[in-house]
Amino acid sequence: MNNEKICSLEQKLIKMRIKKMSEIKEMEITKEDPKDENQSNEEFNKPECQLSGEDGNVFAIIGRVTTALKRDGQKERAKEFTNKAFNSESYDAVLKLCYEYVKEKNKKWEK
Repeated sequence: MNNEKICSLEQKLIKMRIKKMSEIKEMEITKEDPKDENQSNEEFNKPECQLSGEDGNVFAIIGRVTTALKRDGQKERAKEFTNKAFNSESYDAVLKLCYEYVKEKNKKWEK
């Protein structure tokens, strides 16, 4: 085989691997649905949590959200949130996830 055919075959193999990886990722996403099939579509209570105006470190934010959920009696959702947060790909993804679990607590600014 010449070099052009080898490169072409390598490119096809790479494309096949990428397609397979995206299929696997898609299957993982559908498995992560936190609601059981037998569970109703009711919303979970979202406790208030201060997300802005405090320490912006991602670990501090994860800690505040986890604490808010636990104080509201949602230990399982706190574990679920923590697992998803630590597996998130970016700071923005963690912030987006926070808003799925808690409501932003409005801080009253003092003069």
